[in-house]
Amino acid sequence: GQTKGVEPNFKFIKDMVAGRPVYSHPSTKGGFRLRYGRSRTAGLASISIHPAIMYIVQETLAIGTQIKIERPGKAGISTPCDRLDGPLLLMKNGNLIRVNTAEEAQKIKNDQIEKIVELGEILIPVGEFIENNHPLVPAVFDIGWFTAILDSKDIRVDNLEQMGLDEALKLIKKHDIPLHPRHTFMWNNLTIDEINEFRKLLAKKGKLKDNIVHMPDEQDIRHTLMELRVPYVIENDKLILENAASLYPSLGLKPGAEAGKVPDGDYETTVDYVSELSGFKIMDRNGTYIGARMARPEKAAVRKMKPPVHGLLPVGSAGGVQRLLSKAAEGTGKFKIDLEVRKCKDCGETGFLPICDECGTHTLTLNRVEEQTVDAYRILKTSKEKLKLRHMPKVKGVKGMISKNKTTEMPEKAILRAKHEIFVFKDGTSRFDCTDAPLTHFRPEEIGTSVEKLIELGYKTDIEGNPLKNDSQMLEMRSQDIVLADNGGDYLLQVSHFIDELLASFYGMDPFYNAKKRQDLIGAGLLGLSPHTSGGVLCRLIGFTRARVGYAHPFFHAAKRRNCDGDEDCFMLLMDGLLNFSVSFLPEKRGGRMDAPLVLMTKIDPNEIDKEAHAVDVGFNYKLEVYEAGLEYADPKNLEAEKLIDTVGNRIGSNLQYENFGFTLDTGDISAGPVVSSYKTLESMGEKTRVQLDLARIISAVDEKD
Repeated sequence: GQTKGVEPNFKFIKDMVAGRPVYSHPSTKGGFRLRYGRSRTAGLASISIHPAIMYIVQETLAIGTQIKIERPGKAGISTPCDRLDGPLLLMKNGNLIRVNTAEEAQKIKNDQIEKIVELGEILIPVGEFIENNHPLVPAVFDIGWFTAILDSKDIRVDNLEQMGLDEALKLIKKHDIPLHPRHTFMWNNLTIDEINEFRKLLAKKGKLKDNIVHMPDEQDIRHTLMELRVPYVIENDKLILENAASLYPSLGLKPGAEAGKVPDGDYETTVDYVSELSGFKIMDRNGTYIGARMARPEKAAVRKMKPPVHGLLPVGSAGGVQRLLSKAAEGTGKFKIDLEVRKCKDCGETGFLPICDECGTHTLTLNRVEEQTVDAYRILKTSKEKLKLRHMPKVKGVKGMISKNKTTEMPEKAILRAKHEIFVFKDGTSRFDCTDAPLTHFRPEEIGTSVEKLIELGYKTDIEGNPLKNDSQMLEMRSQDIVLADNGGDYLLQVSHFIDELLASFYGMDPFYNAKKRQDLIGAGLLGLSPHTSGGVLCRLIGFTRARVGYAHPFFHAAKRRNCDGDEDCFMLLMDGLLNFSVSFLPEKRGGRMDAPLVLMTKIDPNEIDKEAHAVDVGFNYKLEVYEAGLEYADPKNLEAEKLIDTVGNRIGSNLQYENFGFTLDTGDISAGPVVSSYKTLESMGEKTRVQLDLARIISAVDEKD
């Protein structure tokens, strides 16, 4: 539909047709409420939401799922932050509940929800506004903003987040500051007339007992509380409101007293009027609503060619539909195909293999291609003997070579890959793909790595400078360390077994990895590589996550020329890249050298990486001027220029360009929430569309008719 003066959002319509859930229309009340801040997993087009909402939207959102957002950029991946407000749900039993734990969300059945009144908060760093050159917009009045107000007045308070109402009112009286956000409601969702009507009802029918408000169960009162975002539970025809005692002082009321007169005059907003009623400053808790829709699902999977193969070894049409080396070896076991001509430097024999099958010497290319006879039977027989295999696995090769000189791998590599159930890519390496996700801080317990091992890797102190002693301490991520998805670790473990057997049985050397479980690979060097590039980046594996992502420092992703807005990159064991990669295998066609590690970056220089990483804000808090700039729709670059916000860009060239990064909001677990989007597990488009329509019906921010 089209509103006068507003262009229709065709991107939203496109994804709705594709069956991908739309969580809210742009600027629609009830969507995500913008909160300024950066979690440990945010920055570089990564944003955080409460893990509870991932479950409530039928798990269409998971950690690493790309979502398109109305502002400030085009898209980002979703990561968990359980310190945010979770979704507000109207249940079919009439209760209005705020779901603030993932565990609670998992217990709620879809058919118990009448309406998702609000999706909760979305945490977006101010650095994202800087990078996207988007004006700041009003944010939620949160504990960070309140703390900035206190800091500006040099006020020190203990237990700030859980401050009770009495203490909050004393603080107002003493210091002339706004009401604590914990006791502030969404007053601007109501008109002044609605406020006056509710005020009368509260004074006449409301009761305050043991800091809990009791009101009669009436439809008008339910509606008002829903608009104010005040949760309630229905008991014996009464609405029970916990943590809502501040309704009385906010409306200028005393429990048990009559409502009295209301002030006259014109007020720009409802919250201004409520501030007049209360006699103290009340802030707008609404902030700005952000529209969002699902885009690309998360990914953590083995990279395979189509069809998947074990080696760059030609089997021609003799290999059959499955391109099996054993099939090609049937009958005469011979077939002809165009291959590179190579000559043994010792015995002078010509052939196509990199090692002479007559004397075992390395062969040299003659830089020409001819039709040659492949004796598949002999290849199988001699390789089995050389590798001392009792059983030959099913080996899948390629129909023909696609490189300029049509160079082949040695067949033993294909056979050993098949034995260890791993696959080869076009360049001779075995890869694992996963969605990029930034991570600047972690706890040992989150990545499954022991304190002793992390100390061995150089993580000797936590972010407070205390010696590392337990697995709950917070550590700062090194810029070239990564945390890989569990299934990625399992696959690389198989690759390590292949490499060790290849070294021992084919090259006659000692095994290198000697890994029996994925944890044995902790500390191993990996190579990260992005599509459309030719430069790999060296990294070190320090742990694993149940999330289907590759967590790494923003510098590492930026060095790969990525910004984490749904990008997928690959990882390979460094030894695999050094041992099995060859430029000779790469396709001759245009772009054939892309997505191949032609060079290896061993050290990241923050000044040389993609400049998007320079916009990542790294302070532990924002100054009051930042929040106030949002109210003025200010240019965020002015904040950076005036150094009112701490960004990587302001640290380049200093000792702090690599370390002492901060975050404004912690989270209990970087892997909290669903790890696989239901959009991937639902088999048919009909099922996907059913989920989309179910969500359109229950999410108040979505126009179901539209």
